[in-house]
Amino acid sequence: MAHCPHCQQNGVGTIRKWLSSPAFPARCRLCDGLSHVAAGRTADILLLATLLLIASGFAAALLKSAWPLLAGGLGSLALYVRRWQRTSLLPTDQASTEQAQSRNAVINLFALILFSLWR
Repeated sequence: MAHCPHCQQNGVGTIRKWLSSPAFPARCRLCDGLSHVAAGRTADILLLATLLLIASGFAAALLKSAWPLLAGGLGSLALYVRRWQRTSLLPTDQASTEQAQSRNAVINLFALILFSLWR
């Protein structure tokens, strides 16, 4: 369980925390408060884990051994899980959530139009 920024209790599920975003926040089981992980933090965690995995792949190719890739894969997984555990949730409300959902819908529509024109 993750720490809720509203009630200061462990009321947010771990998986729900991992899936949270400004448009789709996690809901606390104890106080019904909404919270999410900052989008930049999500990208930061994924980028670090991916870079470690890529670096270990290059090391494995350079050394012609699978051990660096195995060690890098396990290290990348450990880094990813640990960073998610240590990341705190930010409080939000229903109005901010609806605004983020509207923004996401416009961005997705724009991307769909660009993709259809590109083909």
